[in-house]
Amino acid sequence: MVLICGSIGLTDTVTESLRSFVQSSPHPSPMREYSIALGPHEQVHLFVRSHRLQVPHVRTWSDGLLLIDMTHGRDPDSSLVSTLTSTPDSHTMLAALSNLMGCFTLYVDIRGALLFRSLYMMRPLYYSVIQSTLVFSTEPLALLPISSGVVSVIEPGEYIRYTFTDHSLNIQTIQRYTLLPLDVSLSQDVALSLLSEHLKTSMGTVAGEQCAVLFSGGVDSSLAAYLASNVCSDIGLFCVSEHSAADATASRTAANELGLPLDNILMDTDNVWEILPHVIHAIGSVDPMDVCIALPFAIASSEARQRGHTNMISGQGPDELFAGYAKHVQIYQLHGSEALHTELNHEVAVTHRTNIERDERAIAWGGCDAFFPYLYGPFIKTALSISPSWKVSPAEQPDRKIFFRRFAVYMGLPQSLAMRTKHATQYSSGSMRVLLRTLQRHDSECRDMSLRQISRQLPTILASVVLTSELK
Repeated sequence: MVLICGSIGLTDTVTESLRSFVQSSPHPSPMREYSIALGPHEQVHLFVRSHRLQVPHVRTWSDGLLLIDMTHGRDPDSSLVSTLTSTPDSHTMLAALSNLMGCFTLYVDIRGALLFRSLYMMRPLYYSVIQSTLVFSTEPLALLPISSGVVSVIEPGEYIRYTFTDHSLNIQTIQRYTLLPLDVSLSQDVALSLLSEHLKTSMGTVAGEQCAVLFSGGVDSSLAAYLASNVCSDIGLFCVSEHSAADATASRTAANELGLPLDNILMDTDNVWEILPHVIHAIGSVDPMDVCIALPFAIASSEARQRGHTNMISGQGPDELFAGYAKHVQIYQLHGSEALHTELNHEVAVTHRTNIERDERAIAWGGCDAFFPYLYGPFIKTALSISPSWKVSPAEQPDRKIFFRRFAVYMGLPQSLAMRTKHATQYSSGSMRVLLRTLQRHDSECRDMSLRQISRQLPTILASVVLTSELK
């Protein structure tokens, strides 16, 4: 996980708090610090920790600083860097930024600072203004102690401009998630070729690396594991589930078909109780679904890290891109292809908030860096340009994610794995059942309650778990 913190202004105590937060982070990489002075009252401090696969591009000069954090370990285009380091006017700068996908950009010169989060940038960016000092971070916990809890987030497509003359803060949007048009000229064969090209480029990020894969035996994680086995120097599959859960059986079967090593890790009431407050604190949510998804991810990441892995590949994305939920078939049947296309675009537009930020934090808590190969910008754009009628077929079984299954076979995945269906993580892993039993067994307030009673009060109980822990 890339950790970026910074301050722009002249408040030493704020800067020192950010430096201390980054230094004390469990991130395995060393901290890099950048500082420039733009005058007697304006100083810029930047602190970065990142895995070597996702190193942000940072350039400083006498009166400026540029940071570009690209997902999937890509280097920014040299012409873009040249434009942004030549003291561009606002129009030129915003025009250059408007074409970017999957990145965060910080630009500072004697006029002020601009922070921009592009479309399809899944990593969050938070900010606050404290005593005329602009502070920002990819981790909200860095800002909460120094901001009296007043922390805002830059949404994808938004930028904030901070001017030094009057210390004003202006928030604007230069990109918006719009309904990507369907490419009616695109044949299925061409679509398969384009998706293949983009996914291979995305997987190139982890080429030659030692990687772990979050593995359930479904088509998404099976294709990710298969592709990773072709480019990574070493690979391990990690499945975390209750002993009788569907994932336990499916992952063993799929791993055997792929001929890849699998660690099938038991999730029980003891190991869940031990990490529960830490995971809730890490993801910043007491929503039962978030917690139940995060628990097996956190355990898998921790086990993978103990075995020497630093990268964890997740198969998140195809359900939103290729219509993988039952509701997608219902929308198609009731309202038609256009309505489903609109729904998929919306789900992709908010997946950073509904899925990725939670998953990345859970995986980072365990000690690994998360990698989402299917969330590469060009792959996303091509997937959303494909006709929804290729993605669902009510008359077939399986009736959804049809084109992605065909794509998986095209990429070399065995047909038996490509056609396999599964339920959502919180059910197929058994994490919801384990969580309820964990609270019934270990939480004194729940010991005399039935599992159904615990379920009805679950958000309140989870909040109490954190408040009564040492993490409050």
